[in-house]
Amino acid sequence: MRTHWLLVAAALVSTLTRADDLPKHKPGLWEIVGTSEHANGRPQTVKMCTDDKTQQMFAHIGEQMGKNKCSKRDARSQGNQVITDTVCNIAQSQVTSHTIMTFESPTSFTIEIHSRFEPALFGQTESNSTHIGKWLGACPADLKPGEMLSPNGVKINLSAVLESKSP
Repeated sequence: MRTHWLLVAAALVSTLTRADDLPKHKPGLWEIVGTSEHANGRPQTVKMCTDDKTQQMFAHIGEQMGKNKCSKRDARSQGNQVITDTVCNIAQSQVTSHTIMTFESPTSFTIEIHSRFEPALFGQTESNSTHIGKWLGACPADLKPGEMLSPNGVKINLSAVLESKSP
């Protein structure tokens, strides 16, 4: 499951354009509930602590990943949505994704991702997922900006993982 969430994070980060193109999210603790056929339709919940620096770093890494890993990155804004179409190489597979990010407010968002993998990635040729994020408040003392609690409660320093994978 950890691999799935890291791939989701990488996919989300790779869809980002410039940090200026996206609405600002409120810094603090976010709960993100994801559903996909990969998890047999059962919701998977992660909690992540962010701040302005973390959001800027994710946007920068996304921009760099897109330049180096993606042969196509089309993004357009429509009202409160950012729609992206990408073709990227991840883990020796070509990943073609269509993503719709809807920003309801600075404290909530929904992300819908449809991806095709060629060749199959971890046994999957296609993936559909929805991720609903809501702001919960300030980060707790045991969770620093850039850290995430996985669905099984394991703490992952997502900032360090993504920085180590950035070109």
